[in-house]
Amino acid sequence: MVSTKTDAQIEEAALRAENAPGPTVRGRREILHSGDSDLPLQVVAEALASAGYVYIYDTVTRERSLINRNLLKAALGKKRPGGGFYFTTLEPLEPPKRGVLKCYLHADQPEWALYEAMGYAACDKHNLNTVYDQRQHMRAKHRREWAAIEESRKLLQEAETLELQREVLKALRDR
Repeated sequence: MVSTKTDAQIEEAALRAENAPGPTVRGRREILHSGDSDLPLQVVAEALASAGYVYIYDTVTRERSLINRNLLKAALGKKRPGGGFYFTTLEPLEPPKRGVLKCYLHADQPEWALYEAMGYAACDKHNLNTVYDQRQHMRAKHRREWAAIEESRKLLQEAETLELQREVLKALRDR
């Protein structure tokens, strides 16, 4: 069954949205134009008005996101390929789905002492869902470290393969 939202339902959800703190405004009285031969006057921004920010929740993962109120109606109307909606303004009853796997560079990992000795910084990520997510996290957030770790693993594996080949050759010779 494909669910649909009317404009009135989207409007109601937008009104129900929980207000959220927006980004701080820096540089009040910011000079936008210093003046030149075309426009000799200085243009200064005195104040910045915002529509405000609200929280929305993913209907599948239950993750909370911050969105500008001007974009809220478009986000609430966005549909998933299966027909359901991506977002709601209602806070889910259950917390977001969280994994239990840690980043390879987490201080609680068994290999951390080795990685720390290599000069890597610790990572606090501790809620990854799958081993694939761990690897993707490493590829995206710790590219240099991941490349070095992978290269070390490959070199170790090659050394083990070479040692095994030597043992096999020695066993064949000793027959």
